Amino acid sequence: MEGLVPGLDKLMDTATTTVNTLTQDRAQAEKVISTLTEQGIHMLFNFGAAITIMVVGWILSAWVARLVQHGFSRTKMEETYASFLGSVGKYTTVFLAVLWALTFLGLNSNGMVAILGAAGIAIALSLKDFLTHIAAGVMLMVTRPFRVGDYIESSSVAGSVKRVTLFNTEVNTLYNQRVFIPNGNIWGNALINHTYNTTRQVEVKVGVSYDDAIPDVKACIEKTLKDMPIVLETPEPFIGIFDLADSSIVYLVRFWVKKSDYSLGRYGVLENIKASLDAAGFEIPYPHQVEVIKGVKPENKTAFLERVANKIEDTSSKASPKKAQKTKPKAATKKTTGKARGK
Repeated sequence: MEGLVPGLDKLMDTATTTVNTLTQDRAQAEKVISTLTEQGIHMLFNFGAAITIMVVGWILSAWVARLVQHGFSRTKMEETYASFLGSVGKYTTVFLAVLWALTFLGLNSNGMVAILGAAGIAIALSLKDFLTHIAAGVMLMVTRPFRVGDYIESSSVAGSVKRVTLFNTEVNTLYNQRVFIPNGNIWGNALINHTYNTTRQVEVKVGVSYDDAIPDVKACIEKTLKDMPIVLETPEPFIGIFDLADSSIVYLVRFWVKKSDYSLGRYGVLENIKASLDAAGFEIPYPHQVEVIKGVKPENKTAFLERVANKIEDTSSKASPKKAQKTKPKAATKKTTGKARGK
């Protein structure tokens, strides 16, 4: 028994130590679970706050864009600048909202600056086109090659400028289609501004018969231009021979109009020229061919042509009786043929 007592004491000490260890482990586990629960709730709150800030920032950015554009428009600033600054205000608001949301996710401003600085090269390469459009938009505002309302042509697209944003230029075509052209495409390619100047030149071509005298035709066209108030007197209109075509003499007519009268000048003047030429008795021929007969002497051409015409008439007049005979019964035809032979 005395040998068993030390063994029992040792066993009791081990059990006591084990119970104490389990008690401590349980307390630590409860502490860890409590800490994780608190951190999870905190993270969920921060994540929800970040999402809320980004959504509110996006909604607020649209309001800021309208407020900035309306405010600058009231100062009589050009619509081109007002819309561009409104776009800048919108995306600036979005950027600030994203930065604020990131702070709720555990990223402070110094950390974000360090991360952006370390990844600057990669970001610049990946966003090269994106940054190009922004830089092009700024350059378009500085150089001002067009304004809102101008009719431009660039990148195979033509239309009236409706809005210029930080990334693209919105254009309405003649078919009422809204086209979004990236600013980089406009800045990096040729740009035609059809309404940059106050006047525009219109060019039309008119074909008149060779039989009509050239001075008379030019005088008729010149009078027509003078009678139309939309045609400007200075610079003077130009009327000249453009081409000696197969069936007519092609006259080139150039004149100047105000940029707002271009469509009327392009189509209305051409219609008036046609009406004036018809009223004056000038012929506007259509393409035709003249057949030349070789081997006939000049003095016999008239008689030859008359014989050809008579032959055509005889052929056409004989064609109708033959058609009538085809409708008769075959027996009657044979009987008539027999009588004719008997005679």
